[in-house]
Amino acid sequence: MIKIMKYGEIPNEEIFSRGQEKTGVEETVSEILENVRKNGDSALKYYAERFDSGAPDCLEVTEEELEEAFDISRLNKSPGIFDINKLTWFNAEYVRRMTPEDYLKTVTPWFDKVLAGKNMDYKRLAELMQSRTEIFSRVPEMIAFLAEMPEYELDLYNNKKMKSNPEVALDALRMIAPVLESIEDWSEETIHDTVMAAIAESGKKNGAVLWPMRIAISGLASTPGGAFEIAYLLGKEETLRRLNNSVQKLAANA
Repeated sequence: MIKIMKYGEIPNEEIFSRGQEKTGVEETVSEILENVRKNGDSALKYYAERFDSGAPDCLEVTEEELEEAFDISRLNKSPGIFDINKLTWFNAEYVRRMTPEDYLKTVTPWFDKVLAGKNMDYKRLAELMQSRTEIFSRVPEMIAFLAEMPEYELDLYNNKKMKSNPEVALDALRMIAPVLESIEDWSEETIHDTVMAAIAESGKKNGAVLWPMRIAISGLASTPGGAFEIAYLLGKEETLRRLNNSVQKLAANA
C-alpha cells in the first residue's frame, strides 16, 4: 500500500533538499524526468527507493486508498477545473493497461466504422494502435488512410534525416515496385526481408527507400506502423496500386 502523507507532516526544508546534487536542482529534475519518460514505472520505483526508503509493490492507487485519503474538509470553494488534457492522459493510460484481447474487443467497432468489409488483419492493427490510442473515438480518423488513400503534397517526400526528396523518392519507388510485385507470400516478415535485401543490393540508404515507400502507400508523414506493416495490412494489390499511382504523380511533377 502507498503511504499517504498529509501536507505539513514533512518539513518543507526536507522536501526541497531531496535530490539536490552538486549539479543543481534544475539539472537534477531534468535528469529525473527524462529517466521517467524512458523507463516509466521502473524509474519511479527507483526514485521511491532512493528518496523514500522503499518503493510500493504497485504504483497504482486503489479505489479503497482513494476513499481513505479523501477528506471533504480539505475541499475549498474555488471552482473545479475541467482539464481535458489530463483526462485524455488518464484515458490513454487506462487503454495501455488493457490486455491485448480486451483492447481488440473494444476497438473492433471503431475499426469497423472505416474498415468494415476490407478484410483487414484487425489483430495486427490493434497491436500497432494500442500504444497510440488515447480516446477510442479518435481511432477511425487515425486509420482512415487504410480505407482510402488521402490526397497529399509532394513536399512530404522531403526529409533531410532520411536523405529523401521527390527526385530521390521517384528513383526509390521505381526500384522497389518490381521487388514488391515479385513477392508471393504477402506476410509482414517476407515483405521486410525481401525489401531490405533489395535495398542492400541497390546500395541505397534504408531511409531513402522506406520513407518514400511509406508516404507512397499511406499519404501521411506519421502513421501507426511503418512501410512494412502498412503494406501488409493493405494487401499486395492495394499496395501496388497506391505505389504505382504515387510513381505517376511524382513523374508528372519531375
